[in-house]
Amino acid sequence: MRRLAGTLLVVAVLVGTSEAVMALDPAKAVTQYAHAAWTQEEGLPNNGILRLAQTPDGYIWLATMGGLVRFDGVRFVTYDKLNTPAIGDNGVLSVASDAGGALWFSSRQGGLMKMEAGGVTRLESAALPEGDYISALGRDDAGALWAGTLQGRLMRIGDGAGPWFGPSEGLPKVPVKAIVGDGVGGLWLATEGAGLVRWDGTSALALGKEAGLPGLFLSCLCRSRDGALWIGTYGAGLCRLAGGRVTSFGARDGLPTSYILSVAEDRQGNLWVGTYGAGLVRFRPGKVELFDSQKGFINDIVSSLFEDAEGNLWAATLGGLERFRDTRVTVYGRPEGFADDLAWCVTEAGDGAIWVGTGKGLTRWSGGSPRNYTSRDGLGDDLVWALAEDPDGTLWIGTKGGLTRLRGGTFRTYTSRDGLTNDRVLAILRGSGGDLWIGTDGGGLNRLEGGRFSAITTRDGLPNDTVTGLHEDAEGTLWIATRGDACALKKGGLEVVGVPAICFAEDPDGTLWMGTYGGGLVRQRHGKRRACTTRDGLYDDVIFRVLPDREGNLWLTSTKGIFRVSRERLEAFFDGRSPSVACIALGRGDGLRSGECTGGCQPAGWVARSGDVWVPSMKGVVRITPSPVRRSPVRPRVILESVSADGSEVPTEGGVRLGSGTESVEFRFTAPTFGVPEAMRFFYRLDGLDKEWRETQGARVAVYPRLPPGRYTFKVKVRAPDGTWGANETSLPLSLEPRFFQTAWFYGLAVLTLALLGYAAYLMRVQGLKVRERRLMAQVAERTLQLERANAKLEEQARRLAEANSLLEGLSYEDALTGVPNRRRFERVLDAEWRRAARAGQPLGVILADIDHFKAYNDTYGHQAGDACLRRVAKILAGTLGRAGDSVARYGGEEFVAVLAGAEGEPLRSVAEAMRQRVQAAGMVHERSPAYGVVTISLGVACVIPDEAVSQEDLLGGADAALYRAKQGGRNRVEGPIEVSAGTRDA
Repeated sequence: MRRLAGTLLVVAVLVGTSEAVMALDPAKAVTQYAHAAWTQEEGLPNNGILRLAQTPDGYIWLATMGGLVRFDGVRFVTYDKLNTPAIGDNGVLSVASDAGGALWFSSRQGGLMKMEAGGVTRLESAALPEGDYISALGRDDAGALWAGTLQGRLMRIGDGAGPWFGPSEGLPKVPVKAIVGDGVGGLWLATEGAGLVRWDGTSALALGKEAGLPGLFLSCLCRSRDGALWIGTYGAGLCRLAGGRVTSFGARDGLPTSYILSVAEDRQGNLWVGTYGAGLVRFRPGKVELFDSQKGFINDIVSSLFEDAEGNLWAATLGGLERFRDTRVTVYGRPEGFADDLAWCVTEAGDGAIWVGTGKGLTRWSGGSPRNYTSRDGLGDDLVWALAEDPDGTLWIGTKGGLTRLRGGTFRTYTSRDGLTNDRVLAILRGSGGDLWIGTDGGGLNRLEGGRFSAITTRDGLPNDTVTGLHEDAEGTLWIATRGDACALKKGGLEVVGVPAICFAEDPDGTLWMGTYGGGLVRQRHGKRRACTTRDGLYDDVIFRVLPDREGNLWLTSTKGIFRVSRERLEAFFDGRSPSVACIALGRGDGLRSGECTGGCQPAGWVARSGDVWVPSMKGVVRITPSPVRRSPVRPRVILESVSADGSEVPTEGGVRLGSGTESVEFRFTAPTFGVPEAMRFFYRLDGLDKEWRETQGARVAVYPRLPPGRYTFKVKVRAPDGTWGANETSLPLSLEPRFFQTAWFYGLAVLTLALLGYAAYLMRVQGLKVRERRLMAQVAERTLQLERANAKLEEQARRLAEANSLLEGLSYEDALTGVPNRRRFERVLDAEWRRAARAGQPLGVILADIDHFKAYNDTYGHQAGDACLRRVAKILAGTLGRAGDSVARYGGEEFVAVLAGAEGEPLRSVAEAMRQRVQAAGMVHERSPAYGVVTISLGVACVIPDEAVSQEDLLGGADAALYRAKQGGRNRVEGPIEVSAGTRDA
């Protein structure tokens, strides 16, 4: 034991630490990293991955049961015994790179192999007795590679292979599972049955339970930056060896299982633990975070963990490959303790805390644990749409159930009983004069002054009684966004703007930005307005929020997510100095959990005093750090992987020489990088043919069909999404030999031959003209007869074409009476949207509407009036839908149907409610309507996420059932949405 303690003490003292570079921010929860996964569907030959390694050229290599796999972030390339016979066995067990960058891997039957320049060679000198094979590869502190075997042998791999060490040197005859350097020139070996073994180069010392290990069956090792050794076991949990002492960690410390398969420490000091059956664990004594299949992990058996040169964490599982990376985006939702994933609004408190309104309550976040408030605490309703804070810290909260005030920890809710015209509050603004302005859903604009409410509605000139946004500019003008049009409240009264604005933002120079529903981004300056739309390069035409940051950009939120546009580029466009703008969109690769933001309430985004941009989305509130995050020191290197001529790969060493007759040349290139690889932009040029660089995004191939003979140089370079150029520009000379008819002597002979043939043709032409003159008169008569026959044939074809057009008109997709699409067209639209939603895993909504007491209307006013009523209702319903792709159709009789892609829950019901309100507000007199005296409609709403368990008929059936409830409930009402599933269908 004294010898053991002395050995461990020396190791602990002499082990150094490495300087931390970019890695995973320890302050973030595991759920807040950008997470991506790859399986066989993305190109893996086998989902069972055993080990991972990276070579200096940037490629990540995977040891799988389907062969050795190379990954560049986009493409998987598999080396197996079919395309690489030297492998001999597809079951690759281990993979590692040595100090020189060469890749080594092993399999049961293939032994030890080396991958160089795309070729595989087997190291025959490393042959093992039958029944033994290499079970582990690892590097010592000098970078040399070592191999351990199933029967306890050990060997150093250099230019060749050293001798195998075994029992005669004291090594136990048990499987070696992991190898790491001990920091003082030796090795630590994790064995299966003999515990921890230290190898000093000539002899071995086994450390077992007497040294404090809780078990002898070890699975993995990791040396941390402070010199400690982390040890994973089969069934005995996790251990830490430091200063000659072993500390064990298990269930009492928060570990979900005692079966540990892998362990790794990243450059920021996070310790990651891969388990058997319990997923991935970030472990710190006293704090354990679990990421498993219930949180998005594809498989809970984690066989290997690895941090690449860019600071990304990779997990090899028996279900595929997973990656975690840090981004400028951090998402907060239910996994982080927030009230709900669906966030509607966000604002910053005077003390720096962030308030978030969600679909299930109000959340306050101040950098620690969030605190949630619901109706049980005093909120008017758990659905929170609007927020505003007064200078004294009073928080005003707009909910589905009224206007709530939070002051001094006490809630007080104002409703229609207190004078509010509608309890559904969408926007709140404290005016410079001290008045509180409240935008409602159907009750117009309210003002709270001196404890009393007053209202401005459509009767006062407001374009629509649903108010979604408010802004007071520097001159005191109140800008009001409604569901219909925007307007400005000035001292002279209301002035309709003529812009379908949703939100407003103002620059210090008085420039007003308006985000619109379908009209893009509008700039108003010096009384002049101009719009920028998708036709001009804008990412989306629906803008929920405009947020200027400190970096000179505008952050815009939309139905497609979050995107950024440079203010300089935007101003150049509006001033006519540029024809378009360029936008950079954030996606799931940047850490977003949803590709859709929320809007139609206020504030749907906020720029904090820290400079962070906060945006509510369908799946959590998003925090964006506009300034660049810590960058990886690794710049991507472009690699020319292969050249093919007419589909066959050709050697590239020393340049490419192609023989005559080559029709097509293809260049395949890449730049291994693993942040957002799909957004990398490649630029290539074939000098001698191309005058400019060509750009490709996504595709990593350049094809030149029908390449002329000549001498060329192919060049390719890469640029990251942030504008950083790659570390190199690669080039390759290429020559294509001409065919004999493409040579200079052949061209000269061809010119002479053509000249002689031309003169002969001239002589023959003169003689021929004389003969032709004699035949011409006879041909005139014949051609005249042919012309008459052709005219008759054309008349017959015209008649048949008219009949066909008539038939096609009979199959028109437009309802002749109402002018909206008919049922045939609706069925085609529903089918297309169903398939699109099924592919994307997105919801699909249907609204079924029926005119109340329509037969009585027809009987009273006649069929002509009934037809006019149908046309007007159809126009109102169609006008309610604002998103591209949403449509209304006549379903039959007095029934109409609408299909809305990506809509579910409350937003879907809100659309149906708007339809109902607009039809009633139209005021079409109906004496025989028992309760209302005007034409009304009843609506049923249903939604579904399409899969194999439900059908379109189930969705329509759900809407029909909801419509039936609406009629039974008294008509002129909305029922639903019914969320259709296999269970609801069976019910």
